[in-house]
Amino acid sequence: MTAGKMRGEADDGDSAAALPSISMRIDHYLDELLKKKVSKRVDALTSIIRILSSRMQTEFVEKNFATLLYRFLISLKKGPARERDLASNALGLLAMTIHCRDKAHELYNESTPLLSKALNSNSNTSKELDGLAIITFFCNENSMEVENMMQIIWDNIHQGSDSTATGNTDRKMCLISAWSFLLSTLDGWRLSCRCWKGAISYFSRLLEDEVLHGVALEALFLIYENGSLHNFLGTLLDPKMKQFNIQTLLPKIIHQRWN
Repeated sequence: MTAGKMRGEADDGDSAAALPSISMRIDHYLDELLKKKVSKRVDALTSIIRILSSRMQTEFVEKNFATLLYRFLISLKKGPARERDLASNALGLLAMTIHCRDKAHELYNESTPLLSKALNSNSNTSKELDGLAIITFFCNENSMEVENMMQIIWDNIHQGSDSTATGNTDRKMCLISAWSFLLSTLDGWRLSCRCWKGAISYFSRLLEDEVLHGVALEALFLIYENGSLHNFLGTLLDPKMKQFNIQTLLPKIIHQRWN
């Protein structure tokens, strides 16, 4: 037996032995999430996120799903801003890791109302928004659930729509990007034409905005590309736009802005 092979076998043994230690570490961090001191909980969430991000822990997550989910939800409900951001990140990682569809939908049902409420608070909620989009993408059961989340995001896009403050613009950029991301996951024929009144005219107006024109262009491109254009026709807020052939106009707008 060569020294190289012996080293290889030792490495394999070390790898196998390392798995329980990771589980024990996560268990420890989950216990830390019950501590009263915020810094302890923040450090614990940071460590859990680091572990889940660096190596797929499918077996551990499947076995300890309920504990992980509800500890993260407690932090999302009761923690300060930093802790809520980390909890949103952790929930997104949980959504990407879990394979059981029943558990995935439990995650969707339990977390999306809280994340949606955070959006409605009109605070700096980019992490919560990321979590909402990721959980909806991985854990939805049908297109209606995706579209419901798109509607919540759409309503938030129009909150404070007249404000030009930097914070509001940054928030709107994140919201439009999340809306477009969820739109990209749907077949066009599944969309309800009643839900998106004025979407084309709204995004078309944003093409003139120096900051928002990029995300507006992306949204228009996706509307055109995924075959959902017909679901947006006839719902324009501006009646004057109906005189144009939108199916001809939209590709021209996209081409001009893209080039």
